[in-house]
Amino acid sequence: MSNTVLPQIVGYARVSTSAGEQISALETQKSRLKSAGVQKIFTDIESGRSNDRQAFNDLLQLIDKRAIKEIVVTRFDRLGRDAAFVDAALVLASKKSVVIRTIDTGVVDTQSPTGFLMSRISTSLAEMESKMLSMRVKKALDQRWKDGKIPRSKIPWGYHRVRYGDKYRLEIHPIEGEKARKFLEALKENGYRCHRTLKEFGDFPLARVSSVKKWIYNPVLRGGIGFDKINNFQYKKVIWDQHEPLIRHEDWFVIKRTMEFNTKAWGASTKVQPK
Repeated sequence: MSNTVLPQIVGYARVSTSAGEQISALETQKSRLKSAGVQKIFTDIESGRSNDRQAFNDLLQLIDKRAIKEIVVTRFDRLGRDAAFVDAALVLASKKSVVIRTIDTGVVDTQSPTGFLMSRISTSLAEMESKMLSMRVKKALDQRWKDGKIPRSKIPWGYHRVRYGDKYRLEIHPIEGEKARKFLEALKENGYRCHRTLKEFGDFPLARVSSVKKWIYNPVLRGGIGFDKINNFQYKKVIWDQHEPLIRHEDWFVIKRTMEFNTKAWGASTKVQPK
């Protein structure tokens, strides 16, 4: 939206994930912002500890250009949970004379020493709360592992949980598992070119190249269960031989090397010839 038609007062709403209750919370935030008179709302579905939030970074650019006069959020922690990053945004807004206001607590005062101290305390508390939540989740996962339970809320496509007494095991789904096998075969025929295979395979749970990569790198497909996730592709600990694999270990290294080569040589495009 150009600066000539962009409202002087805009809203910002954020939730951490796309889970059902989180999306409901996002809609609640948007509804409250609209009730407060905000017409244009920027939204992110991203952790508050992330500094790569697209909508928030767009707002920072608008602040820097003085294209807006005020940003409205429902609560202070919606701005983020990284104290240093949020502090920097508040300083920028102060320098550019952009007001940041929360519906719950009013205008965030960064002009006076006392006001800036209060905002610093708020961002530090939000960051501490986020870290404490991560610690509680980790402890809960460790306890589930000690109890012999599968510490995963979301099972990768092709598998499902089956209960045996007081414990659960992962098994290949009788229907979706066969579809997953066919998709792996199609990937192999296409030289593990994800983009091309997605176009040919049709409608199924993996809609994007990034989703395919997360799925195929998941150790569950090789019969293991990952604990303490580092990023989309790695875990600090993997326990192998827990269930029937869709991908054999001896095949995985070929798949991994081929996909890494494709990324370097082709990227996301299926039309550019590799040099």
